[in-house]
Amino acid sequence: MGRPTNQIAPGIEDLPDYACTFGVLNRTTIPILDGFCQLNHVPLGARFLILSSVNYNPAERPSAEDILNSPYLQVDPALLPQLDFIPLVPL
Repeated sequence: MGRPTNQIAPGIEDLPDYACTFGVLNRTTIPILDGFCQLNHVPLGARFLILSSVNYNPAERPSAEDILNSPYLQVDPALLPQLDFIPLVPL
């Protein structure tokens, strides 16, 4: 990721805590996060969502609609358990 600049987010370098807040994440953050996901058996689709969302520039992140429409979050209704709700109070 690197440190965000005014080119990515205009005015960010003028924030009072810029140096200490944004110096933490660096270009190794993404590979470390991906390695963590692999070690913990995070499914590939979920890894893609996580890694694509880690970006300082909001324009480069997926939108909420993109996330909701991602293949990882699409579930075949036939695979869901069928629940029969029995009324607790007789009708």
